[in-house]
Amino acid sequence: MENLLTSLGIMSGTSMDGIDFSLINSDGDKKINCKYNITYQYPQELKKDIKQLIISFNSKDLQKVLKSQNFKYVENKFDEFLIKKIHLFTKHFNISHDKIKLIGFHGQTLIHKPEKKISIQLGNAMKLSNYLKIPFVYNFRQADLDCGGQGAPLVPIYHKAIFLDKKLNLAVVNLGGISNITWVLKDGRIFASDIGPGNVLIDLYCKSNLEIPYDENGQIAAKGKVQEELIKKWLKLPFVNKPIPKSFDNFDFKIDDFVKNPSKFNKYDLLATLTNYTAKIVVNSQAFINTKINKWIICGGGSKNLTLIKDIKSLTKNVYISDELGWDSDFIESQAFAYLAIRKLKKLKSSFKETTGTKKPIECGDIYYPKKDIL
Repeated sequence: MENLLTSLGIMSGTSMDGIDFSLINSDGDKKINCKYNITYQYPQELKKDIKQLIISFNSKDLQKVLKSQNFKYVENKFDEFLIKKIHLFTKHFNISHDKIKLIGFHGQTLIHKPEKKISIQLGNAMKLSNYLKIPFVYNFRQADLDCGGQGAPLVPIYHKAIFLDKKLNLAVVNLGGISNITWVLKDGRIFASDIGPGNVLIDLYCKSNLEIPYDENGQIAAKGKVQEELIKKWLKLPFVNKPIPKSFDNFDFKIDDFVKNPSKFNKYDLLATLTNYTAKIVVNSQAFINTKINKWIICGGGSKNLTLIKDIKSLTKNVYISDELGWDSDFIESQAFAYLAIRKLKKLKSSFKETTGTKKPIECGDIYYPKKDIL
């Protein structure tokens, strides 16, 4: 496979349910062969530590948190977890360590504030690269932020590579904690943006009012009745119609801002309404590009929410889960960061004015090569 590199993508999204690993062979352009995918769940103690760190980053002085002993402790714990899982990954799939030429490492987002040009992910790529003796591409968002972009979404160039159809205009929707969308037009142009809450409001409501982490398969929302008066009110919130490209963090959405008097409503009805609201934001996003979409492709954790998918299908036609097209909906993003790492190595641009708002096309990520004298 000439000009192809073997790259491992490591990615944890805003839902923070675990960390995804994907190994691909690619030229960083049109040739992509996905080899292996797997998710490793965070141990409960590490997950708790990361959640507390995220709260600290969003409520305290940023520099103080970065210099704190607690930050160093959690990052070391996270790095040790990753090293074990990388070894487990190679063993599980019987891959020779030296076959992996590159690792695209996104890490766990702790804070994302594009208006302040800040996006920090947990994980010490330099330390990991030195230990594993593999080049790492990391810090994918900063160059875009520094050039006036939102630093997100960064996956659109990968969406184009795997889904482009010269006969159809596509909308590729990633339903993570935050919903983001890539419009892949039949003429090859791409536009993209975060558009609002994906799973975040649904999950927050489940945790605060139902004492469960999430609505598995959307089965609880399926019992409720959508409250249209709430939907109308929520669709008027400023973030909904804010021009694209835009980006969000889970912390931008708080359940109390949406459900102010929860006792007035049936719990199932509120969950059904939050789910339907998420669907409407997705479908209404078509207005941002004023182009007829011929096909909708859904990926990310939210694709497992059958009620959410049913709601989307009730609002528009030709909706497909990416699995139906041969691309595992759980691993599009981890594959993408393996792909973006190859593009960085080959000095190819990955973010654009139409996808993040950057002033010029950007090579995403920093490359760290392992020091040969470190054992």
